[in-house]
Amino acid sequence: MLDLDAVVMIMAIARDGSLAHASRTLGLPRTTLTRRVALLEEALGVRLVERSQRHLRLTEAGRLLVEQGAPLVDAARQVEATLQASTHFRLRTAVPPGVGMDLLAPILQPDDEALAGLGLEIIYTDREMHPIRDDFDLVVNLVPPTDGTLYSRSFLRFSWRCFAAPAYLATRGHPARAADLAAHSCIALRIPGGVSPFLWPLRAGRGLRVNPWFVSNSMSAALQMVLAGRGIGLLPDIAFAATRELVPVLQDEIGAEGEFFLSMGQRLNDSKRGRRIRLLIEKALRHLHQAGGARTR
Repeated sequence: MLDLDAVVMIMAIARDGSLAHASRTLGLPRTTLTRRVALLEEALGVRLVERSQRHLRLTEAGRLLVEQGAPLVDAARQVEATLQASTHFRLRTAVPPGVGMDLLAPILQPDDEALAGLGLEIIYTDREMHPIRDDFDLVVNLVPPTDGTLYSRSFLRFSWRCFAAPAYLATRGHPARAADLAAHSCIALRIPGGVSPFLWPLRAGRGLRVNPWFVSNSMSAALQMVLAGRGIGLLPDIAFAATRELVPVLQDEIGAEGEFFLSMGQRLNDSKRGRRIRLLIEKALRHLHQAGGARTR
């Protein structure tokens, strides 16, 4: 096995040009440096350093070792840093793309006593995630989990609604009925558990076939296109809670109810770590209830 510490020493010699300078750089006695280099040469069966009374230089094998060994040293340092960081637990949370940080803010409380020592890692994904299968501590999905062993709570209710920017409607006109969308540019989302981007829900119970010109798995991207006046978008109403720039369109004809769910594995729920996460969930629900803008249960 290649001695990476000795490789670091060879790299220092190549950089500093002498054993004395490399010894000072590494903070090692010169005798230790010389012995480790000799052991590495013996292990590899090649001469790495050519020495004379006045000069020291790397052999071709030494230069090759520095060139190809440097990435190995960097990789080893990254692994070491990752392993050291892994001793500090971070709450791995999976959420659909574009879910605003305002919805996640209740769990972003590093100074909260119940969450002391917990870090937070947010992973945006357009797949329907499972806490155990996908190795997450907490998962936000648009559908309730079918696995009965999971701890799950309804987190947020919302409505899918059509909106457009005033500038778009001023140019293209306001659709009077759902069928008029055929003459408009439509913007849609494709996310697990959401409405179909190609079959928009009618409140009468049927679906309206549409051919959107813009489809994205990001709520933020779709919202920005609507705000830019590029078309009429069908979005969760939470996506634009912070803006008053959009105009409701066809509210009586098109729309559906949706819901976000928080879930985690039962085994985690029964652990000390799980109890801390459960406190986090309950705090988030209380925060949303007190805010009054989100519909929860």
